Amino acid sequence: MASFAEMFFIYPSLLGIKMVSIRNNKIVRMYGYTDDLRFSQVFLLHTNFEVSIEASSAKNQLLDELWNSDAVLFVSARDQDRFY
Repeated sequence: MASFAEMFFIYPSLLGIKMVSIRNNKIVRMYGYTDDLRFSQVFLLHTNFEVSIEASSAKNQLLDELWNSDAVLFVSARDQDRFY
């Protein structure tokens, strides 16, 4: 299990999309290796909202859900009319 406090390098390859840890230079995850596609572009969207110190120190359930939102990985493949 990888710690998400680390920094990652995400890139498309012939075997799928690789997620490599910059800290220890090891492959953490691979996406799309079972698909018969050639991925060409990768875009990671993570919504980090600017919150003041007072708001971040408050016990607010809505703010906790905001900070715990998942990132979305948009990927396009060669000769395909859609993204994954």
